[in-house]
Amino acid sequence: MASSTLPAFQVEQLDFSEAVTVNVGEGDAKQQFLLHKNIISRHSKFFRAAFSGNFAESKDKSIELPEADPAIFKIWIQWAYSGNMALLSASEQEVGHENYALLARRCGELYVLADTLEDTLCRNTATDLLRNRFLGFVGPSVHLYQIAYESTPEGSKLRKVCLDWMLASSPGTWLAQHRNELPTALFVDLAIEWEQVDFDSSHFVRISDAPKCEYHDHDKELPACKEEPKETSVDKKKA
Repeated sequence: MASSTLPAFQVEQLDFSEAVTVNVGEGDAKQQFLLHKNIISRHSKFFRAAFSGNFAESKDKSIELPEADPAIFKIWIQWAYSGNMALLSASEQEVGHENYALLARRCGELYVLADTLEDTLCRNTATDLLRNRFLGFVGPSVHLYQIAYESTPEGSKLRKVCLDWMLASSPGTWLAQHRNELPTALFVDLAIEWEQVDFDSSHFVRISDAPKCEYHDHDKELPACKEEPKETSVDKKKA
């Protein structure tokens, strides 16, 4: 199978020609970032719109993100420049083991920021990490459910991946213990989904078995994924 990664000489070069200022957070927590307009606009439709045309931000070459968390914005910056998600700081990595609950929470927080910045690929990558790596170890925490249900709209893919994990796990005792902390909308969604599964068991699909695009958003700039053909028993015998 051909690699999906372009050779180094074919990768698009980053454009460092123009800098803009992004002020993130409020009060004492506020931080200022000097970034390259074309790099962040390449990933974010929000920045692309703000820094083009006759908007004040375009003229001032500066924009405010008072509700964003500077720590999460730093993760997004690294993503925008390198395509990598460094979810833990250097000091957090020195602990010597992966804190999957923290990693999952960071994915949720990054998803929310990417939603604000209109970075579809970043959102999809965050849900991929949750689906393929972190939720298999710990499952969503109370904090992650709060992020999904209080900071994203109804129908978001972050809500869906967390909800589907809950449907597969049926942690009744855990739900009872945390019912006063969990969002009411989660219980509404669970009731609806359980009713549908009870009526038609084929409605239920584990997150690990769901189609590749199940927890993705797509648009004109980011077309739907191509499904890899599943390996059959005949293929396994040939191997």
